[in-house]
Amino acid sequence: ARIRISSALSIRAGRCCMRPDSRKYLYDIQTACRKLEGFTRNRSLEDYLADEMLRSAIERQFEIIGEALSQLYRNDSNLAGSIPDAGGSLHFAIS
Repeated sequence: ARIRISSALSIRAGRCCMRPDSRKYLYDIQTACRKLEGFTRNRSLEDYLADEMLRSAIERQFEIIGEALSQLYRNDSNLAGSIPDAGGSLHFAIS
């Protein structure tokens, strides 16, 4: 079983201006997703379950994503609303 996580962020076109804080939150989300990809590359579910440090690192990145999304909604709800599934739960697949 492999853990797959996508860092693809899709933002609708048409925004001419973005608040500086919004850029930081998007950067934080993108950075956390890239770290998740690196942490989970070539790792199995068994690796995840057996390695407390790996679990902690992965969980921390999800916390960062969640907090950044929360702040983005608070500061720029239109932009946050343009991120697919941002209002729902975070999803990741184990295959």
